[in-house]
Amino acid sequence: MTPDANAIGQEARRRGQFARWLVKAWIWAGDTGRLPLADTIEQMIRHADEEDYPLWEMATQVGLLGESKVARILREKVGLPIIGPKMTGWEREINFSPIITLDADVWDRIYNAMGWANRTQDTAVKGDNFYVWSPTGNIIRFIKRGKATQESDESEQD
Repeated sequence: MTPDANAIGQEARRRGQFARWLVKAWIWAGDTGRLPLADTIEQMIRHADEEDYPLWEMATQVGLLGESKVARILREKVGLPIIGPKMTGWEREINFSPIITLDADVWDRIYNAMGWANRTQDTAVKGDNFYVWSPTGNIIRFIKRGKATQESDESEQD
């Protein structure tokens, strides 16, 4: 599961991801001869490590983010950027994909009750599993928990 982007220290992580996107945009601008754009992006990259520098606001102001022509071209050529220092509600919902482990008898009851049309198995996951889609479009995985075995610790048997 991805870390909560609104937790302590995650703003710096998102800033780093956005800075890496800026570097890709800068390389693309230089390679395609858009030197004024490359210079503007370079100035932003120089300030990316400064916590008090309004990185996203500056990117929006110069047209790297939003609905400008440059922003649309960059999304197509470089990919989607991290939109802000904090995760939005939409990002929270779309990135939430829990994995739920169930005891074998509970898993069997749910699996059999749902029927083949309402569940899908993931062949990339080892063991008995199935997943369903949430109303927000996220995958919720159910995995059958294996039998618990008790391991003896030989160091305690002295």
